[in-house]
Amino acid sequence: MFGSAQCVSGSVGALLQSPSDASMQEMSEGDLETVRRYAARVAEVATRLHG
Repeated sequence: MFGSAQCVSGSVGALLQSPSDASMQEMSEGDLETVRRYAARVAEVATRLHG
């Protein structure tokens, strides 16, 4: 469909891109930090809205 281009898509939440056989140690530290910060923001908003 897209030739040799790699496509990542999603609708809600943080997304990471890695080979399907990659271990946690092989994942991009920058991607993991983005997810940590995203999760912290979601928790903050949830706490603010729901106490």
